[in-house]
Amino acid sequence: MEHALRRSSLTLALLLFLTGCGQTKPMFHVAMGNYRYEQGRYHEAVAQYIAALRYEYQEETIYYNLGAVYSALGEAYPALQMWDYSMESSNLGLRSRSFYNRGVIFQQLGQYDEAIAAYREALLLNPQNFLAKVNLEVSQISRQEVRNNQPSGSNEKSIDDSTGRVLDYLKRRKAIFIGVQKEERAWIDEKDR
Repeated sequence: MEHALRRSSLTLALLLFLTGCGQTKPMFHVAMGNYRYEQGRYHEAVAQYIAALRYEYQEETIYYNLGAVYSALGEAYPALQMWDYSMESSNLGLRSRSFYNRGVIFQQLGQYDEAIAAYREALLLNPQNFLAKVNLEVSQISRQEVRNNQPSGSNEKSIDDSTGRVLDYLKRRKAIFIGVQKEERAWIDEKDR
């Protein structure tokens, strides 16, 4: 483990050296923010990302990371706002992940129309995104279930056994597939998580 940590620290130092002095400070703050995020020290990660924003370097990526932190903190609306900013990127992968993550938040909030729209945008940018496809389906089914269970006048629908089983199935699928996408940080020592 120590060898991997030394190697990753050396790689980070080399990367910082090769990028030049003007980019060293914001990259350091982003790296520290990523590290703190992986450790679960979310408030410290936010502070590092905000410090990096002062340098006006890779802002869309930093906003994306801030969105992930706010989502982990359970702050849905600040996360959505950060992903709005990150969607201005020319990086199609970053934009796709931002739309996907927005879909996840909307889905968790029960705003299925917004979730469906976000997943569709994510798929337009990256048709290979399996989780966006699955969560799009789940959102469409959930939206239909909500509509079917709305009382219409005085004839309130009752949930029969088959509908109850479908809802249980949907809950299990949601537990498996819903989740904010984040990039893995393989260089972080397990002891620091």
